[in-house]
Amino acid sequence: MGELTVEQQALCSVLVEARTNAKLTQRELATRLERDQSVIARVELGERHITLLEFIDYANGVGVEPTKLLAKVIRASKP
Repeated sequence: MGELTVEQQALCSVLVEARTNAKLTQRELATRLERDQSVIARVELGERHITLLEFIDYANGVGVEPTKLLAKVIRASKP
C-alpha cells in the first residue's frame, strides 16, 4: 500500500490506543464487531481503509463515543 500519510498514521494510532485502553485484544474486538481478527489487524496497520460506518462500529466496540474518537484523530493528525 506504500507509506501512510500523517492522517492515516494518526487514525491507526488512535484506533490502537482506544482498543488497548479498553483492554481488548484484536480478537476480542473482532468478536464484538463480528469481524475476523485479521480485519482489525489490517485496519490498525493501515493496510485496510475503513468506512465511516465501520469507524463508528469500532468506536462503539471499544466503548468510546465516535465523535470523541474522531476528535482525537483530528488532533493527532495536526502538526
